[in-house]
Amino acid sequence: MDVLKTAVKELKHEMYFDKDMFIDLQMMLFSLRESDVTSSIGNKGKFYTFIMYFLTTFKCDFYEGFIQVLQSWPFSTIFFTEPQLIRFINYCSSTKDSYIYIDATGSVVKALPDQKKPYLYLICFKDGEDSSNLLPLAGALLTDHTTTSISYWLSIVRRGIATVKGRFIRPSYIVIDFSPALLNAILLSINNTNIQSYLRWCYNVIQKNYTSEQLYSMSCIRFCCAHVIHAFTRSLSKIKISKNVRRKATMAFAILLNGNDFDQLYKLIGCIICIFGSPDNDDAEEYLDQVIIVSDSNLYIVL
Repeated sequence: MDVLKTAVKELKHEMYFDKDMFIDLQMMLFSLRESDVTSSIGNKGKFYTFIMYFLTTFKCDFYEGFIQVLQSWPFSTIFFTEPQLIRFINYCSSTKDSYIYIDATGSVVKALPDQKKPYLYLICFKDGEDSSNLLPLAGALLTDHTTTSISYWLSIVRRGIATVKGRFIRPSYIVIDFSPALLNAILLSINNTNIQSYLRWCYNVIQKNYTSEQLYSMSCIRFCCAHVIHAFTRSLSKIKISKNVRRKATMAFAILLNGNDFDQLYKLIGCIICIFGSPDNDDAEEYLDQVIIVSDSNLYIVL
C-alpha cells in the first residue's frame, strides 16, 4: 500500500509545472491562455510580459484560458472558460425556470502556510433530464470566506456572462446551504440588493403583488432541502424523544420547507404548535399520529 501511495504521489509531481504551487498556477494560467484557440473574446497571441510573472495578483478583462483571477494573499483563484459561460447562457435562454446550485467544501485542498483553510466554491447547473447533465459554470479557491470575497468571485462570473451575452442572464432560482456569507454575497452581486429588501420582495411575492416581469427581475434564493433537513435531524437527535416522533417531526418540517399551499401550511403550523408547544399535552404523540400518517412508504397529511 505504501508503494502505491508513493507511486501516485510521484505521478502527481510529474504532472506539475513546478513544485511550488503558486508558480505552478501562474505557469498554468499563461499556458492555458496561450493555448486557448476557441474563445472569441480576448487578445489572441498577445502574451503578457515576463515581469507580470512576478506580480502578486493576476486579473484579466477577457476570458481566454481557464484561470481568470490568481491572487497570492489572501490566496484566491477564480476559474471558468468561455464555453462554460456560453452553455449556461443557452441553458437559461431555453428554459423559463433555470436553476443554479452554489456550495463550498473544505475537504479538497490542503491547508496553505499562514493562511486560512482554503475552500472550493462551485456553481453548477443541470442542463437536461439525466442526472449526468450536472455541469460546472465556475469555481473558485478562496481562503477569505467573507461576503466581500465571495461577492467578488460572483461578480467576476456575472461580468463574464454579461460580456459574452451583451447583458447579464439571471437564473430564476439559486439553491444554497444556509451560509450567511454566501447568502449576502448572492444578494449583493446577483440581485443587487440586501436581505431587508429581499425579504420585502418575498413578502410581495407571497401576496401576489407582482407581475410576471417583476417576479423574474430577481433570482429567488432557496435553501438546499438536504442541508436543512440534515441540520434539523442533527438537532432532533439531541432531544430525548422516540424514533417515531422524531421521524414524523422531520416529515412535518420537510412539508413546511417544500409546500406551496399556504392555507395547508398555516394549518400544519397550528398543529405543530398544538402538539409540541405545551409540555402538559399528554396525548401529543397520538395527535401527531392522526395528523401525519405513513403507510406503505406513502405520506398523508390530515388537517
